[in-house]
This record gives sequence, structure tokens and C-alpha cells, in this order.
Amino acid sequence: MDVCGHKTLTVIPRPFIGRSKNCLAWKSRMGLYVNEGKDNGFVYLRELCTNHISKVRMPYQYLGEVGELWLTRLLASSTPERIDCSISLIRPYTIVKPNCRENFGNYSAKPAYQEKEWVDFIERNVRQTKGKDFQSAYHHFMKYGLTQYYWIDYIFQSYVNYQSDAIWLTGFPDKPAVLTKVKTHDKTIQVRSR
Repeated sequence: MDVCGHKTLTVIPRPFIGRSKNCLAWKSRMGLYVNEGKDNGFVYLRELCTNHISKVRMPYQYLGEVGELWLTRLLASSTPERIDCSISLIRPYTIVKPNCRENFGNYSAKPAYQEKEWVDFIERNVRQTKGKDFQSAYHHFMKYGLTQYYWIDYIFQSYVNYQSDAIWLTGFPDKPAVLTKVKTHDKTIQVRSR
């Protein structure tokens, strides 16, 4: 497998996955990013609240368009001195405005939300999370949300459309009126016996 220009194993080594809090996947979290452009198969993503720019190798062909707002999960390099990029662990969730559901043959023409709207959303909700300072509260919010199924519910309720290498969402998790589906996750699980 070619990762960030370096040949790697086809099996992901133990430090990347597993149940230990020391593995890289455990330390990763969802993030809201603005697509800043692409170059040689990489996409450059700027995180909304930190303004940190990451050079990202996408496992899918979709590299998006400049200005798109993405909800995705990045895995940072374990050796930044050797490998200077991150890897997206999931397809990007591209967030578009609610009135942009028609003509999805041309995804790049869909306007995104203004960054300020999402920064306001984060500030509204980060205050409700655990954390000593904004950075730790933001990390907790993007990893765990406000409830057990927070990000899963948002993805389900805001789904608009997809193609094989990207998914489109709309709305804000804390404003159910603008989501496409308003039913919240049923916390009871029914198992049918055979």
C-alpha cells in the first residue's frame, strides 16, 4: 500500500488500531474541516476551530473542491519526521446547505455553509462538554458528542445523497428543524430471535 508516498504494509500494524488508549486510532476523532485545495493526490484540510492545516491522503478518489466543509476522521502519522501527512479513515461527509438537494449530478456546484455558522455551532455546544479548557472540551465534543449516538444520529438525520467515494449531509446537529429526518436514535435495541 502506498501511504503518503511511502510503501507500507498491507496489514495495519498494532500501533494504528486496537483497544489500547495508546493506539493512533484511539487518539483520532471526528473533525470539521475546510477543503483548502489539492495537489498530487493529497487534499489540504484546515480544521475550523484550530486553523491547523493537514496534508491528507484520501483512501477514496473524491478530493472535493476548495471551500467545501467536511466532517471526517483523520489518522495522524506516527512518525511525522518521516511521513508528513495524515490519512482519512472514512469517506468525507461534505456538508451542504439544505436548499441544495436538487441536481446532485454536479456536486461541486453546491454551496457550503459559511464557516462562521459552524464555528458558532461548535462554541454553542463545546460549553456543554467535559474539558478544562477549550481545546480539551473541543476534542471531547468531536470524539464523543453530547450524547452516546450524537454524531451517528447527525449523519443519519442529515443524509442528503452519496456517491461511491463521498457522502453529502445538511443541517446542524442541534437544529432538528433543518435536518432531513427528525426522528432521534431509539435507545432501546430489540433483538429478534430466530
